[in-house]
Amino acid sequence: MRPIIYATLSILLAMLGIVGVREALGFRRASEERELRMVRDRVLLVTDWWEDAVAQQVDLWLTDLSSRDRDAIREREQSLRANRPWFDAFYLWEENEVNWPQQQQPPEDLALLRSDTCLAAASQQAGKVDATQAARLYHGCLGRSPPVALLAASESAELFLNADQPLAAERVIRDLGSLFHIPLHDAATYGVSARRLVYLRLQLARAADNLGRTDVAELIVRQLAFEVAFLDGAALEPLLDDLWVYPISRDWRQYGGPSLGDDDELYLRAKRRIAVFQEVRTRNWDLRDVPTIAEGPRLLVDQYGDPPYLLFFARLEMGALLAGIQLDQPALIDNFLDTVPAELRPFVSVRDPTGRVLDGNDEPLAAEVAFTRILPHLRVGVAAGALAPDTGLRTAFVQLLPIGIGILIGVFSLFGLIRSDREQALLLERQREFMTRVTHELKTPLAGIRLMAENLEMGSFRDTSQREQFARQIVKEAERLGKRLDEVIRAASQPEKEGREVVDPVELAQQVAERWRPLCEQQGVTLHLDAPRGQAVMLGRPSYLRDALTNLVDNALKYRKPDRPGDIWIRVHGDRRWVQFEVEDNGMGVPAKMRKAIFERFRRVEGPGRGLSGGHGLGLAFVAEAVLLHGGKVECREGVTGGARFIMRVRRRS
Repeated sequence: MRPIIYATLSILLAMLGIVGVREALGFRRASEERELRMVRDRVLLVTDWWEDAVAQQVDLWLTDLSSRDRDAIREREQSLRANRPWFDAFYLWEENEVNWPQQQQPPEDLALLRSDTCLAAASQQAGKVDATQAARLYHGCLGRSPPVALLAASESAELFLNADQPLAAERVIRDLGSLFHIPLHDAATYGVSARRLVYLRLQLARAADNLGRTDVAELIVRQLAFEVAFLDGAALEPLLDDLWVYPISRDWRQYGGPSLGDDDELYLRAKRRIAVFQEVRTRNWDLRDVPTIAEGPRLLVDQYGDPPYLLFFARLEMGALLAGIQLDQPALIDNFLDTVPAELRPFVSVRDPTGRVLDGNDEPLAAEVAFTRILPHLRVGVAAGALAPDTGLRTAFVQLLPIGIGILIGVFSLFGLIRSDREQALLLERQREFMTRVTHELKTPLAGIRLMAENLEMGSFRDTSQREQFARQIVKEAERLGKRLDEVIRAASQPEKEGREVVDPVELAQQVAERWRPLCEQQGVTLHLDAPRGQAVMLGRPSYLRDALTNLVDNALKYRKPDRPGDIWIRVHGDRRWVQFEVEDNGMGVPAKMRKAIFERFRRVEGPGRGLSGGHGLGLAFVAEAVLLHGGKVECREGVTGGARFIMRVRRRS
């Protein structure tokens, strides 16, 4: 006997050890998953908050554009570029015309300028004298019109520089006075060439460099670089190729930047600004596809740019005028990362769909969160280092877990058996009640159909109207019989996991409402639909969701109160991860103690007036199964005006 007992105890100990190891490993995995979920939720919260803040700012700027004149727009644009690094440009346009930025004047006509009498005479004499004398001849034309004066100063300074007289070149440029200091963005206003102003500034920097004042030359180039970078797309477009490839990127790279060369961020940002201006000017805009500001702006992302440009655009309420805000992606990413809590910042990165790190931590990811509105083409990554390490408490818990399992396993087994027996007995009782009720409800319509059919067969009717009444009653009883059979068939089957489809929750609710509204009106019930347009679509099984909503509306119609007007509400709302369907009525309601049990098969609320409504406790069980297939849950609450409120919460990707 003892060997048997020892062997039995050994087997039990071995089984407890195996269970302990499995539970310890399971606890470790669960703890890591919980920690990862907490970190991911924190990053998701920061991401949603940041996108809300940027979206609100974009909406405010777009609305503000409609009430500003051009001077105010320019002033606002310059101010935002200086104070909001992620802001880039404003745009106002109609289908065939760009209102802002303003179109620039054509490039300077050198042939026309050189035909000026002073410049023509200087050019004619320049070939007959040395470089110094020729420079002085051009210097004498500074009193002419601004475009001629700028060209004359540029020609004179270039000759002095070539003659190794940088001080004279500097004096010529300084003699231009206020003409030399015209802001580049105002060049068109003064009727002069922005390119000529840029070239004069570069000549002044070369003169300072030749005189040994390298710091002055660097300052001039830096100021010029940022002034150029602040130009709008219309002003940048004619300057880009000639200006930034030569001479800045070659002559002045030695100063350490900003060089405005092909690999410089200012250069790339200017190219993106030109690209958006060209898109606004040349795109075939269909006003029917452009939302109003009230509906929320739409985002246009350059799929070929690296980094791409970002243009949020909308139609102003006043008509065909469109407004746009260009944002800078690298600066936006920097701004987002600055909002991440300091303890998470070293582990967070922003990546493109291929996984390439655009900024931040480049270690393997433990979790990923998607942007939804401002940068929907990018992802936020969280590295594994953000997870908290194991603690001593966890280790102690894991060591004690097998002992606890050994003590509790017997108690839980006993209670499990008792509970299982009770539930089985209760289920059998419900099934017997179900069979009794179904048998009664199937026999009743069959008896009615047979009785009226026999009357028709024997001709036992007074007139044609009574015969038609018998026929209608037969059809009604047959429909009732078919409905009960459908419930029985559904109860005997399990929902199949059909393929997922793209489902518009608002359209789904509208279909159910349109189907049931006539039936409700026939019985004096008003059906209300609250499903705002513009909600995101979801992946799901439309037939199950539609049937679930149908069951809830059918129940609301069945259990209305006969002593007051009936109301049924269907509502749809949600967030980025969940969709929530609600069906509420002002009818009999569901007792608080039954609000969970009614989702079990064969369970229904009994009471005065409820038995007349039919049903076998299967409809809500089907609703619960359909919601479970979508990774969600369903619950019953008390309605605001009495009655019952059923809430189905399903995942957008089930």
